[in-house]
Amino acid sequence: MRRHMLPTLFAVLALVGAACGEETLVDLADGGPSMSTTSTTTTQLDLGSSPARLAVARAQWADSAPATYVLTLRELCFCPETVWTETIADGVVVSHEPSTAEAAYDPGPRTMEDLFDEVQGAIDAGYATIELEVDPETGALVSYWVDVDEMTADEEYGVEVVSLTVGDEGLKPTVGIDAAVLVEDHPCGFGFAIGSTDQSLGLFLHTSGGVEPDLAVPIELPDGDWTAELHVGRDLFSNHCADLVEIGEPEPVVADTWTVVAGTLTIDAVSNPAGGGGASAAGILTSAVLESADGHRIELDDIELRNDCWGCLAG
Repeated sequence: MRRHMLPTLFAVLALVGAACGEETLVDLADGGPSMSTTSTTTTQLDLGSSPARLAVARAQWADSAPATYVLTLRELCFCPETVWTETIADGVVVSHEPSTAEAAYDPGPRTMEDLFDEVQGAIDAGYATIELEVDPETGALVSYWVDVDEMTADEEYGVEVVSLTVGDEGLKPTVGIDAAVLVEDHPCGFGFAIGSTDQSLGLFLHTSGGVEPDLAVPIELPDGDWTAELHVGRDLFSNHCADLVEIGEPEPVVADTWTVVAGTLTIDAVSNPAGGGGASAAGILTSAVLESADGHRIELDDIELRNDCWGCLAG
């Protein structure tokens, strides 16, 4: 496994210059996010008319882009400091979490390619000024700063890549979870489903074939009559317990699956609530061990479970 941390200070990307072949560098003008102390003389380059249009950076990144990496992104705007951490596996954002106490603005999950698209969108829109900084070795974005209209104040915005962690280790902060991460129950069928608030992690415990289980004794996992898995992905509970997908609704994307290879599921209460339309069940998963496809294992703390639609069918 290889770990590569982008430093705080990056060299400025040399873009395609004049026909004579001279290099032209993007100048991070006053007011932008740059902390560069380079003594190189630079020339302001209007990226809106640049024939390269990020082609150099995109090509470099595409040539060496890792399948798994973690981005920590600081939003540059006239707002409280907001930092988000994106975990990407096989090109898919599997975790999108705020890294500051106050997440005043949520731009949504993004990969490095998405950041390139944001800059391209600003170029295509013909905004007044676009300042760009990338890593000259990998093409990875370091920061961008956009001034939409020079005659308008406080509408500037941008992004700074605080860090980029490359390699399989990037997934470990996501999958090295404890019971506190799984907090939202999703009732349906005979079993339990519980996930993180951003739907990037989901633990699914349910009987195979929708058969009501025998609750006389605890279930020792793995068990041939049960499916027991942790999914890593996005929108994992979208359309949960539904057999129709509405127009515009996202569908679950599973980037990685961990199997429960040990643990005890105890269902200690099944009841019909007063005036309710169905049964409710409570349970607890203890001493659970998860195993990835490559044999890596992690242990989970005990997790309390609830299903207020015990036996319900998708529909």
